[in-house]
Amino acid sequence: IEEDSCTLLTEFADNLSFENLVNGRTENVQLWYFESNAAQVVSISMETADDALDPYLTLLDENGNVIAINDNGGGEFNALITSPVGEGQYYIRANGRGSSSGVYELKISEVDSQTILSGEGPVISSTAEQSFLNFEGEVGNIVTIDLQSSSPEFDPYLTLLDSHGVELIYDDDSCEGFDSYDARIENFFLAESGTYFIEVGRRYCQMLWIGHAKRRPPQVA
Repeated sequence: IEEDSCTLLTEFADNLSFENLVNGRTENVQLWYFESNAAQVVSISMETADDALDPYLTLLDENGNVIAINDNGGGEFNALITSPVGEGQYYIRANGRGSSSGVYELKISEVDSQTILSGEGPVISSTAEQSFLNFEGEVGNIVTIDLQSSSPEFDPYLTLLDSHGVELIYDDDSCEGFDSYDARIENFFLAESGTYFIEVGRRYCQMLWIGHAKRRPPQVA
């Protein structure tokens, strides 16, 4: 299969099971596929076993649409993708950055995602680059999500994604106030019913950050 091909047929890909570590080589672009039985957050790691390889990961849906790309998110030259996915079949394209090639280890795992309800949300205390929350939305709901930093030293951001991991809206510093680092997604219209994911992340900080994620009661437009 050519690297830019959208014809991602199962017979050209190898099956990847959750929590099963597999080995591969990147002399040719290699495709893997996995089945997701429900909306969830997954973590896909690609670690080099060869100093000549710079791992490069791409996550695609069953139609060949790119959901996420990562180069060095796993530290050093390793690649790591953490993303929501919906029910269905997904593909992982594992290859080397540029002309690099070699042996790698690949693994997919499920990531915990905390469920929240309307009103006051949870306090999030984390040293991770990103965390995920989820909620059930109904078509026609209008939601507002606030993320308040505990310190001006921390710069959190918000991303709202649908059940397939597609980004719907992003915000970094929209809350009112001079030099505000708080993030806010305001009056966003939900176009369909289902599970939605909130990605909570931080920028320019290697220390512990604490935030409050709050989803206001939905209103019907």
